[in-house]
Amino acid sequence: VLCCAINQLNSVAATMAIRRLGGAAIRAPGLYARAFRAIALLLSPLQLEGIALFSKFREPPPVLRHEYMAFIKKYPQFDSAALQNAAIYHHQAVQIFCKQRRAGCSWAEYHSLVDESRAPHAHLFDKHRLGVDSIPREATACARIHKPTAQDLFRQVQRSEPAVLTGLMEEWPALSMWTDDYLARVVGRRPVAVSVSEGGFDEPEDPSLWGLPTTSSSPPLSSSSSSSSSSSSSSAEMKASSASAIPNVLDRSGDFPLASVVARPAHANMDFVTLLHETRRYNETGLAYYLEYFPVEALRNSRIETDLQPPNAAAAHADRPDAADGALPHLVNGFGDGDKDRAPVLRKSAEPGALRIAEWLMPKKHLIWLGPGGTRGATHYDPYENLMQVIRGTKTFYVANPDEGPRIGAFSEIKEGRLQLEGTPPDVRVVRPNNTLGEGTKGHHYAIGVLSAPAEAQPSLPEFKDVNVFNCTAHAGEVLYLPAYWWHEVHSFADEATGAAPLGINWFYESYYQRLLPHLSWDRSPHYVFIPETLPLLDPFPQKPQGPSSGNSEHGGARGQTSTSVETRRAPRRRSFADRLNSPHAEVRPPQSSKDEL
Repeated sequence: VLCCAINQLNSVAATMAIRRLGGAAIRAPGLYARAFRAIALLLSPLQLEGIALFSKFREPPPVLRHEYMAFIKKYPQFDSAALQNAAIYHHQAVQIFCKQRRAGCSWAEYHSLVDESRAPHAHLFDKHRLGVDSIPREATACARIHKPTAQDLFRQVQRSEPAVLTGLMEEWPALSMWTDDYLARVVGRRPVAVSVSEGGFDEPEDPSLWGLPTTSSSPPLSSSSSSSSSSSSSSAEMKASSASAIPNVLDRSGDFPLASVVARPAHANMDFVTLLHETRRYNETGLAYYLEYFPVEALRNSRIETDLQPPNAAAAHADRPDAADGALPHLVNGFGDGDKDRAPVLRKSAEPGALRIAEWLMPKKHLIWLGPGGTRGATHYDPYENLMQVIRGTKTFYVANPDEGPRIGAFSEIKEGRLQLEGTPPDVRVVRPNNTLGEGTKGHHYAIGVLSAPAEAQPSLPEFKDVNVFNCTAHAGEVLYLPAYWWHEVHSFADEATGAAPLGINWFYESYYQRLLPHLSWDRSPHYVFIPETLPLLDPFPQKPQGPSSGNSEHGGARGQTSTSVETRRAPRRRSFADRLNSPHAEVRPPQSSKDEL
């Protein structure tokens, strides 16, 4: 079991195997006991200690990295190798650097340095687990908060409660300017990879549709044609009755094995203009072409960025050389945002669409969602804090508490199948080849329950009636906050006045609470230990007000401003941060407390 777990790089299985080995050592007599103890002792460092979920979002700019490396050289106790796989220590080291840096640090700079420091140990689970006795989660309805502060958002995150945030996107040009014609003109023929389905995405389906045998004597579920017919209903019909919006393929009954196959969408490559054309043909073709999980970074364009912030903020950075119109940016691994090895360099100004009240959250992904109205995303969870900014149309999230998983059919064994496209335009159809099926597993993010359907329509889930399901609806210009691990089913609706396809931009952030497996206890993420007890939510490391700011960085990051200096003839020569570190009277002093004391 242990060898198989290591071979599959499954740390959880490895941990369980090691613990079983330790238990066997206690029960085994004589020579066997000594052998078991020796092996368990050798393998004990491999045991799971915390959460391993890591990816970089942005690399620190060269100047900032140079300053931090000079700091590490001066104080090797803050070297990444010394701090190892303990996120708290990496945060402490970066805090000390930023607090003593004359230019201070923005949240974006701080986060990029923490990721840079942790990267060599990203493959290891964290040394520390910060257990949580209980999480309130008292919400029974979706709150609506107008112009929330950073403290308001922190309270929602800390309580793990969904909310719709209003008044945060006022005066954004994108809300009025992002018509199909405008986007086609600005984005042009950029190549994009889109997902294609019959209207439902990642939905559990009848295994017989994939050529698998069933064990049920009840009538088989409907074919893909009935699903396609149902999925092409208008957004008005969907709003009238959420139950009628669910395709027959999800109308389960009897003792049928409910979720043997989750239908993952097919993929197609096309240019952006063609995508816009296909979204308008959904009711005609029955195929939903959806741009999902697509990084904003991949569309880096100064006009797009300007549209995602108030006019005064856009004017302040109109001359920044971050990108050139019409030119494809250098993408990381051919995509956009970073992974555990590489990421785009931190911008000189704020990220497009960044919300001031959320700067304290550690960003992981910044994504675009564009598809026809009337589509559905099946019940699932994401291990990230989610802020969905609706630009066009309406999005409704049907949500349930993370602890309701067993009642809504989660954690059962499931297979994933990949839909494929067959034929040539305009005669294209979706097929379900069983050679795309993966192995059955319980380690997935899906549930077979339909949160928008009544309990009586799902008799195979007898406890579903006891689940508190409510919905959060965000219209254009509003932001929907969904806490990490909350179960949700997403319905997207076109704009009622113009018929424009729904478009949203979302931020995924490091989760405030974590758990590795569904049935394990909750932990608090070590990345938020110092917030807000010792670090302010808005400006944690302000620039020093007195003396020449020789450590100024050109990269303002999420702070949204570029530090500048004006030299005159009589101005004294400014020393670099590295010069000060190397001088006999260096201004940086080592901390008074060691990591062991912490």
